[in-house]
Amino acid sequence: ILSTKKLFLYISVRFVEKPDTPYGSAVSKTNQTTQKQKRKSVDNLSLLCYNIRETPHMQFLCGTADHKGAITMRSDLIYIPDSELDALIQQDTPYLDLTTLGLDIGDEPGSLSFYTREPCVLCCTEEVSRILSKLGLSTAYSLPTGTQIGAGELFFTAEGSVCDLHRAWKICQSLLSHCSGVATKARNMLNRVQEISPAISLTAARAHFPGTKALVTKAVVAGGVIPHRMGLSETVLIYETHIACMGGLDVFLERYPQQKSHFCEKKVFVETTSAETALRCLSVGVDAIQFFQMQPDALAVAVEQVKAAYPHCTVVAAGNLTEENVTEYAATGVDGLVSSAFYRAEPIQMQAQFHTN
Repeated sequence: ILSTKKLFLYISVRFVEKPDTPYGSAVSKTNQTTQKQKRKSVDNLSLLCYNIRETPHMQFLCGTADHKGAITMRSDLIYIPDSELDALIQQDTPYLDLTTLGLDIGDEPGSLSFYTREPCVLCCTEEVSRILSKLGLSTAYSLPTGTQIGAGELFFTAEGSVCDLHRAWKICQSLLSHCSGVATKARNMLNRVQEISPAISLTAARAHFPGTKALVTKAVVAGGVIPHRMGLSETVLIYETHIACMGGLDVFLERYPQQKSHFCEKKVFVETTSAETALRCLSVGVDAIQFFQMQPDALAVAVEQVKAAYPHCTVVAAGNLTEENVTEYAATGVDGLVSSAFYRAEPIQMQAQFHTN
């Protein structure tokens, strides 16, 4: 989960001197206590670092881990703004539903239920409930984001007037279908990676369709995948183009040791297609390497060379990763994989059923 991040551990140590201790003996006892506390702090810190190092996935407040170590994310971690949901409604019904108005059936009470026609990981049922509320409808039954269900299962029911149900129908079905497709593909790819090793991080690139960032981020997280980079503002990834703009690799290697202080709180990655370039960059203090668009056999050789010289260096691979070849890349010895294949997932086939009273 944290393979592309620099982990900080905040430690607070407090020494307390008993007020009723005579001054002369307090110094001696305080020194003894300090030494014991220091030893205890070191022992606890060593144990904590060991546990962090040896545990493939950690159960954070954001979710819980299953028996394979996969993280099931909380559905409320990512908030979709009201403005995005309002835009979905506005695009589909800019003024009114002319059909139900002309048929004069708007006041009829009814319900709308959604079923899946294939197994999937659900996503965005919470947003569907919010859309229903905006349209004067209520949620009678809903399974949360991240739930894995089989074909033919009922997972959502809405209630209200048939006019408002028709307004909500296609918006909600499309949202559920597309986002559940992304979540399902993410879960399938993660399962394949974890068959090789549960310690390998599978992350989602930011090559999503413009305007869909919040929704697809929620979808990949629902599938158990962590975003690779949310944007340019919170990660440091040096491309070959950055190095070229500085005047070439030699200039970069000469200047980077002085510039590294700009990124003291960040893990600095360099992207390359060459093990030789990776080793030269690591020699001047770069933290990690991202190999780009390398074939699995060549990648395995490059990873072996880097790990032999820098065993604790983080190495990830990006480019060309699909659901079909992700296991090959996972077997190359990398610490993490970066893919955008999730965003090209087929929508999940879903069925809607109307019931009127």
